[in-house]
Amino acid sequence: MNYIKKNEMMFVENAEKKQRPIRLMILIFLLLLSGILFAKYFLAKKEVSKRTKDIEENIVIAESIIATETTYAEQTVDPDHSYIPSQIKTQERKVNYPEQSKLLLDQLNERYETDKIIAFLDTGEGGIREIIAFDPDSDYYDRRDIKGNYDHSGTVFLYKENNSVLDDYTNYFGHSMQDGTRLKKLVDYEKNKELIESVKLYTYDGILIYELVQIVEVESKWYDKYKTWEQADFIEFYENSAVEGNLIMRNQSYDPHSKYMTLNTCQDYSGKIKTVAIYKLIEIL
Repeated sequence: MNYIKKNEMMFVENAEKKQRPIRLMILIFLLLLSGILFAKYFLAKKEVSKRTKDIEENIVIAESIIATETTYAEQTVDPDHSYIPSQIKTQERKVNYPEQSKLLLDQLNERYETDKIIAFLDTGEGGIREIIAFDPDSDYYDRRDIKGNYDHSGTVFLYKENNSVLDDYTNYFGHSMQDGTRLKKLVDYEKNKELIESVKLYTYDGILIYELVQIVEVESKWYDKYKTWEQADFIEFYENSAVEGNLIMRNQSYDPHSKYMTLNTCQDYSGKIKTVAIYKLIEIL
């Protein structure tokens, strides 16, 4: 009996010895996995902070240039001229919109030490306020910041098939980030409709004023077959998307005498569904 018990104890001890390296490897693996996940979380949080800070600083630059200053001049009133108000409001300066827009873009390009910023998209306070980049040869900025560094959120960009912000049908692309930046606000129209109903696009050709006329959700594969920078395909997409996709809103039919802009974003990381917002150009300042 003692012999049998001794063999059993030796068997258990040997089994435990064999399992120790396996347990140690599992422990090391779990520690490494935890470290990787923590590092990813930390980097993602850092990216969000940097992105938010960048946008806020761009808005400060934009608002400092866009704002029309009104100053007050103090004037000492002579008793014999009491009809003159003691404080005279100076006349507001007449805004030179093209110069204002050019100055804004010059300052943004100077800030980032680049010449790739072609526009600043502004739907107003609380809305979408993003710089626009352009590379005529590729979708270079899809996952890069304006300086060309890898950035998961990318930069909103004018599509390579367009030549200019003044094309009849311009197409802009940007990601939908969970922190609400880039083009995320397009995805939840009911929540953000008052924040995205109009756009001021500051360009080197003046300030382009747009109004939202349609938002639709479509499958990316279906969307990709349309060359929305060309008139025929744009018209077809405008009409067919309301049937083939999920029409969120439409307040106007297609106007053959107008120019249009699309803002395109994927609803989530998989990219299977796109939200496409169509804006109509109503004025150039």
